[in-house]
Amino acid sequence: MNLTAAEIAAKVESLISLPAAGVRVAKTLNNESSTPQQAAAVIEADPSLTAALLRMANSSAINRGKQIDSVSKAVTVLGREQVKSLALGVSISSAFKGLPTTLVSVQDFWKHSLYCATAARLVALKAGIEEADTAFTAGLLHDIGHLVMFAYQPEQSIKALEASREAYDGILNYQTENELLGFDHTDIGAELARLWELPDTIIECIDHHHAPLQHDKPSDLLMAVHIANTVAILSAHESEDLSEAPPIEAAAWEQLGLKWFDLIELMDQCREQTAELTKLLNL
Repeated sequence: MNLTAAEIAAKVESLISLPAAGVRVAKTLNNESSTPQQAAAVIEADPSLTAALLRMANSSAINRGKQIDSVSKAVTVLGREQVKSLALGVSISSAFKGLPTTLVSVQDFWKHSLYCATAARLVALKAGIEEADTAFTAGLLHDIGHLVMFAYQPEQSIKALEASREAYDGILNYQTENELLGFDHTDIGAELARLWELPDTIIECIDHHHAPLQHDKPSDLLMAVHIANTVAILSAHESEDLSEAPPIEAAAWEQLGLKWFDLIELMDQCREQTAELTKLLNL
């Protein structure tokens, strides 16, 4: 008997809970009365998180200014929202690195996720979206449901992949998942994000990044992640052929005030910045 998206998410959540460090960092940074030093103390309680955060904070992909040699300086220079996004992203990706799956390389999965995170931030910045920092986290987690499906619904995932290759050249896998299972990886990812009590803006991006117009009022952030998913795939394959990636809704370009030819610049920046972050995170 097939499980529902909510049941699969609950099963995973009971085995892989959101790392406590990520939750504590988010709560501390959400408290406007907390100081950078107080936030730093929470982050520094987790050495691996501290190291990853400082590596990313000093990368040219994140920081174009002065060198950051302490967590408290990272909070001051980068800002609360960006540090919170980076901390959550690093914590969640670390929690899933040991997920058992024979259908996909977890390393390859996180590389694509990092491409999308970088692309989402670049698209948001180019479009002047205030939530550009949150876009990085939303991009990093956009396909988390896919990894869960590969691990806990392997037979159904194989069938969906095969059917997608036959019908859509593998590009629109979420549609065949829906046809075979009644839900897709975005549903599982969104359910898991709700269990983790992540912000609604991030849940929306996970849930609708393939089909943003299914949302009543798609936010700018959602449209940015929608575009970023395609930018990420094309960047990774060093291709400018739009037929090799999921189609981008015309409404997304219009809403963000961008043009299709912006893709070239975005892909070049995405490749450069992701290559640096990939090395920093040992992916």
